[in-house]
Amino acid sequence: MKFQNFVPLNKRIHELVKEFKVLETEQIYRYFKGCPIESINYAIKTLKMKGYIYQSQNNTLTCINRAYANIKPDEAMVKAFYILANFGYQKITLFDAIKFPKQLLFVADNKLYEVAVMTDDNQTILKALLMQDAYKNCEEAINIIVVNTHEEGKEMINDYGFDAYCILNEKNEPTFYQG
Repeated sequence: MKFQNFVPLNKRIHELVKEFKVLETEQIYRYFKGCPIESINYAIKTLKMKGYIYQSQNNTLTCINRAYANIKPDEAMVKAFYILANFGYQKITLFDAIKFPKQLLFVADNKLYEVAVMTDDNQTILKALLMQDAYKNCEEAINIIVVNTHEEGKEMINDYGFDAYCILNEKNEPTFYQG
């Protein structure tokens, strides 16, 4: 029998913010779906009072410190985070924000996932890097790419070795597709 260690909510939130530096507060709520919103707010308030995190004046951004309060979250990382949040904190045992061309690596249900995001700004360089051996998709991972259209998704599966693609709706809820 495997026992999962209990980790307090405020510690989980702190680790999340520490890794991503700046998150929309809505992203934290989405990641911890299933937890009472009052518990999440209390944990955030406690972390703020202890000086471990900082929130913007209107509490829409949660940052590791005040220096990040004026930094807009990176579009690709925001989209990648919504994929992570979709799995829910109970299933995720490890996550890591990584360098381009991928944005995120995480383990959920004992499976390794790598997430890349294709935006209008990074499309050309992303494809060029993925053609190089050093950046090819890892065969041990489930490789997901976030795209804007089905055509882009099919191209990324067929030509660049992704296992699945995802399109976020207007509420940033992902829908996954496979080849």
